[in-house]
Amino acid sequence: MKTIYFVSVFAVSLIAPGSWGRAEGDGLSAQEKQDMLQRATQVDQGRFILNGSVVDEAGQALNGVTVVTRKTRSGGPFQEVRAEEGRKVIDGSFQFDFRGCLTVTLTFTREGYYPTVLLFNYQEPPVNDDQLLGGAPIPSPLIEKNDLRVVLEKRGNVTQLREYTEVLEYRATGRGVVMDLDRSNAQRKSLRTVADVHDVTQLPTNAVYVLAERDEQGRIAVVRQRRPDSSVINVLPRRLTLKLTAPDGGFIRVQPEPALRISSQTKVAPETGYQAELTILPEDFAEAETRGGALYYFKANGRFGKGSTGWVEVKADQTLVQLRVRFRIQTDGSRNLETEPDPHEALVMHSLEVTAADLIPPIITILGNNPTTVECHGTYTDAGATATDNKDGNLTSSIVASNNVNTTAVGTYTVAYSLRDAAGNAASTTRTVRVVDRMPP
Repeated sequence: MKTIYFVSVFAVSLIAPGSWGRAEGDGLSAQEKQDMLQRATQVDQGRFILNGSVVDEAGQALNGVTVVTRKTRSGGPFQEVRAEEGRKVIDGSFQFDFRGCLTVTLTFTREGYYPTVLLFNYQEPPVNDDQLLGGAPIPSPLIEKNDLRVVLEKRGNVTQLREYTEVLEYRATGRGVVMDLDRSNAQRKSLRTVADVHDVTQLPTNAVYVLAERDEQGRIAVVRQRRPDSSVINVLPRRLTLKLTAPDGGFIRVQPEPALRISSQTKVAPETGYQAELTILPEDFAEAETRGGALYYFKANGRFGKGSTGWVEVKADQTLVQLRVRFRIQTDGSRNLETEPDPHEALVMHSLEVTAADLIPPIITILGNNPTTVECHGTYTDAGATATDNKDGNLTSSIVASNNVNTTAVGTYTVAYSLRDAAGNAASTTRTVRVVDRMPP
């Protein structure tokens, strides 16, 4: 059983229509192009079968839960995407069957609990031009998720925290920009520039600052990493150290559970166990466009809080590194840190990607003439065939050929080709071979 935690209502991103791969002026008639678009739209719209249960944090079934459903669909090529909403009250479990949809969003709400949102985007199956132009129907993708377990978190003592979101700087010369937690967080008044951050006598009493490891040339030490599925190279600091000057202060790193929203994992700060510094490595950073990074509790001047690192940037000459940090402080001195969910938490972390079932069979292309003829008592050599699949690619080597051609007897024969793809979809076709006697005695 899969446990899913999702939070906050957010905008649904739509799946783009399927690519139909042919260029303008390629010899297709207007009707053929219209048919291709229509069939591509059909592939884009799937059937979603979603079943599961709704429980509280103790695992007990919850009754009286309202589910708001939102599904998007397209009316056809060049038609505007439409959204349809519904509402249903459930007791403990849910069963939904949506047909012809681009996306499906389920929002679970109950008084006294945080809302939970499930967003389903499916990965549309690749379809080539031959399939779009072919006469065989292309089935709509099937997305089926069973035994989903949705956990609603009970609302506790929600509080307001004072927030500092700033960019710290460290130069290879030692010069830096630090954040003073005793100063106002409005209009960047908390930031101060110091000539040498290594000299703690120059730092405020409750300051946050960052140090960077330097290489043999005295520059900011970096690592270069290629982004997944991209040619872009990220240049990241090899090691950063986040520090607090507060005598009784420090950090406790939080190891987040990926399926659980961050806000719910940092409700109450620990009383003890704080370390004077926090090491930040390349794996602690997300891409510059996203939130992410190290998550931590902190303590400064007897006050508790929670925070995270954001984007990082190293200048091309490796003389300057900038780190975005977020500090949220409890002003009443308590360890209660429960806050409302951040909307962008759900946008970044909690979209559920699902793969549509593969229902499309391979395509077998016969090589050579079909039908073909061979002279009686001659030699027949079959030209063979090729096979491609929307997901498995080239399956030519998987073709099984059955040849019953008898060149010693005049007649009509067949060569049968068949195969199955990895999902079990079968395809078959035949070549007609005519054995003839056209030679005079």
